[in-house]
Amino acid sequence: MCLKGDNWESKVIQNDDNFMVFIIKKCLWHDTCIEMNCPEMGQMFCKGDIVCYRSINKISFERTQTLACGGECCDFKFINNEAK
Repeated sequence: MCLKGDNWESKVIQNDDNFMVFIIKKCLWHDTCIEMNCPEMGQMFCKGDIVCYRSINKISFERTQTLACGGECCDFKFINNEAK
């Protein structure tokens, strides 16, 4: 499933009882930071994701790249720690 808007473009790769995996190819936060000539702020938004999502006990969060850090996309992988 691909979700698009003026400021976002994302694609759901997997969504089941074990994992929720999606990628973002266009990001409002990244584009705004670039437009305002402060790309380092975009990296701070991405680091905030790590702080927030890794503090949830029932899930694990993994990421290999972000747009703000020069990646081709932002990838999100949420793993259900309670799935058997």
